[in-house]
Amino acid sequence: MNSIRLLSVFLVGLLFAGCASWPPPELASRLPGKRDRFEGFWEGRWESSRRANSGDRLQCRLQKVESGLYRADFRAFWHGLSGVYPVDLTTREERGCLYFEGTQKLPKIQGGLYRYEGFIAGDELRAWYNSKYDTGEFRLTKSKNPAGGG
Repeated sequence: MNSIRLLSVFLVGLLFAGCASWPPPELASRLPGKRDRFEGFWEGRWESSRRANSGDRLQCRLQKVESGLYRADFRAFWHGLSGVYPVDLTTREERGCLYFEGTQKLPKIQGGLYRYEGFIAGDELRAWYNSKYDTGEFRLTKSKNPAGGG
């Protein structure tokens, strides 16, 4: 019963979150002339480690805001729905990789505070997330499609 209630809450949250524009206007105009090898469009999947049969496509548009700060706009798909989730990421570059971490506060009904940490190495972006209701992993690769496939 509790799983069904949580699933319903998550679906409603995704439905409302999906109203955000994709791509975000500031990124759509900025990224074609990207200045940084980490910026751009990424595609892959997200997987929950707490819920079986969860996870789906994931897209990301990554933009450098300033030294040590990037903005990631994640677009997560789940059972035919999608939602856009912007996250500011504190970064450090080390040995050719970009390491990042960030937090995002969603409504309590969607899990409240989410924490992210991960890295980019070459054309691979890997990240881990956790919140009150879920933990999981993102695996993405650099996209050749400037629209991010979506």
